[in-house]
Amino acid sequence: MNTHFVTYLKERKLSDADFAAQAGMGRPYVCKLRTGAAIPSLKTAARIESLTGGRVSASSWIPEASEERAA
Repeated sequence: MNTHFVTYLKERKLSDADFAAQAGMGRPYVCKLRTGAAIPSLKTAARIESLTGGRVSASSWIPEASEERAA
């Protein structure tokens, strides 16, 4: 699970459907991203980074990068 993405959605009180509409994605896919059931492609991760103003970086979806930042 990408905690940066979850935090971003919570702080802005965005539902999966809200973010999906803004991002041009399907709600089920955003739900999978939120729960960690899916990892976005590099292109999608970059789009999420842009849409969130950098709050959810593309590299935050890489498990090793997330673990290193947490350490």
